[in-house]
Amino acid sequence: MSTLTGTGKLIRLILRRDRFLLPSWVLLMIVFPIGLASGIREIYPSASSRQTAETMINASPAFTAMMGKVFSPTLGGLVAWRGSMVVLILGVICGLTVIRHTRADEEAGRRELVGSTVVGRHSNLAAALVVTIVASLVIGGFVAWGANGQDLDTTGSLVLGAQYAVAGIVFACLAGVCAQLTEGAGGARGIFFIVLGAAYMLRMGGDVTSGGEWMTWSSPAGWLEQLQPFADDNWYVLWYFGAASVALVAAAFWLSAHRDVEAGVFRTRLGRARARWGLRTPLALAWRLQRGALIGWSIGFVAMGALLGSMSGGIGDMVNESAALKEIFARLGGEAGLNDAFFAAMVGMLGIAVAGYSIQAALKARVEETGHKTEQLLATSVSRVGWTASHLAFAFAGPAVVLGLGGIAMAITYGQTIDDYGKAFADVLRACAVQLPAAWTLTGLATLLFGLLPRLLGLTWVALTACLLLGQVGEALQLPDWALDLSPFSHLPQVPREDVTAQPLLWLGAIVVATTVVGLFGFRRRDVG
Repeated sequence: MSTLTGTGKLIRLILRRDRFLLPSWVLLMIVFPIGLASGIREIYPSASSRQTAETMINASPAFTAMMGKVFSPTLGGLVAWRGSMVVLILGVICGLTVIRHTRADEEAGRRELVGSTVVGRHSNLAAALVVTIVASLVIGGFVAWGANGQDLDTTGSLVLGAQYAVAGIVFACLAGVCAQLTEGAGGARGIFFIVLGAAYMLRMGGDVTSGGEWMTWSSPAGWLEQLQPFADDNWYVLWYFGAASVALVAAAFWLSAHRDVEAGVFRTRLGRARARWGLRTPLALAWRLQRGALIGWSIGFVAMGALLGSMSGGIGDMVNESAALKEIFARLGGEAGLNDAFFAAMVGMLGIAVAGYSIQAALKARVEETGHKTEQLLATSVSRVGWTASHLAFAFAGPAVVLGLGGIAMAITYGQTIDDYGKAFADVLRACAVQLPAAWTLTGLATLLFGLLPRLLGLTWVALTACLLLGQVGEALQLPDWALDLSPFSHLPQVPREDVTAQPLLWLGAIVVATTVVGLFGFRRRDVG
């Protein structure tokens, strides 16, 4: 029997399980970039307005760090730039899909059940990769067709479609490797996001740092940017993706062949026969289960914060190179105003990212429940509310710790740059603090679904993706205000550019309390499992 026997049947099984989810995100990834063209055409109707936009964007460290450079002051160039975040989201979705159908299935015991039938050792991994790679190619093809249908350059449209396709493919292959490394799906996702974050930071550093081209070319996120659709149309960059994808797939299959089923390359150390005295409460057990993710996210945010804080030092120099830009930005508040705008944008991105950690921490309770570990705990004197609250303590306190540490690192490097630590700490920590109610809103949603409709908990990740898309491309798509307001992050004051206003924060806090309380009471009344 071949190691790939049964791959076709497992592909059909994945399509059956994801019959609603898969078409939904494929359609979203196609519609958003095509819709950007019509939206940007109305926002920048003339060549002069597009030229001005290109100059302003490339001179703004906030815009450049967040979404890269504009390589062509044309409609196509602006579409490619504005859609860069959608490309990254596609990579994330493809990676998470691969982990869901590989490591998550092993953790839940489904891989062992399927393995008892006539299927090869690698068929599960192969099926997950085939589905995501084909989905990425379909998205890329429709994006190219749709962009060309918006009267954009044919060659540029093809490169744009290729950009979307290779983003999904390379990050799916990366996830295939991550799925072999740990025994839990959470650990695999954590490694995936660490690598993705490192790639994003390298691209960011290469774009805003003088002489940072080496960082751009050492990152897959930088390769995506260097395809330059509607500008240089660098087809040769696709060879980088081809080589990386082949290497990652080969590594994934090799690792799969050299480990046991349900085991990982990084083996979990055997625990004690009896728990220590400090591990005999639900909160202590939750800390034991949650600490790895908390420490990993904290390290990542400290690194990101330190990098972002150090970037502010070049803002004034970049603007002073152009007299016209110097005059424009002087009306916006000068260098201080630019720094405020930069940190408002960057901390906003960190706020959405920390919401991802918050959701992950909240969903740990469901992982324990489906792993049949919760029943054993609840058979003792532990109450349902007490057990759930122990995990929610990390879902609510963890984001404050992670974002706080990232903010401190950012403030230290920013304060060193401007030689004013008092202003740096005040501005950055206030900006970080106002992000928490919006992040907690998604935690409340996860708690609500956990208590009432646990099978729909995946919608929390859909909600997070929607928040990111609405924030990044919602205005460019000219969506109505009510649609933009669906994201809790749209209601936050842009600190330090704006003063803190209590009303939206209080409303978000009320929503968090209501959803959390209803979710806790819902779990008390439903069956476990």
